[in-house]
Amino acid sequence: MAYEKGQGALEYLILIGAAMVVVLLVITVILPTAGKQQCENDKTIFEATCSAKPNENLCQGSTLGPDLDNDNVKDCAWQNNRCVAVDVPSSCS
Repeated sequence: MAYEKGQGALEYLILIGAAMVVVLLVITVILPTAGKQQCENDKTIFEATCSAKPNENLCQGSTLGPDLDNDNVKDCAWQNNRCVAVDVPSSCS
């Protein structure tokens, strides 16, 4: 009878250890994905903000502010008769 109790405890510890390994694997897979999603969100915001500027003067930087991420680099440029995002957000580097 004592042998069975010891075997059950060992099996329980092995199951807990296996569960911890699975949790660690899931965490290592999910964390890098979250950073990538933030980068994609920032890019979308930059593109939407730049494409909303209807003319070259607003696009190249006027009172609306050309530097969305405060890195002293203009984020929008006038190309092919439209305003496009040209600076990569800092979260993507």
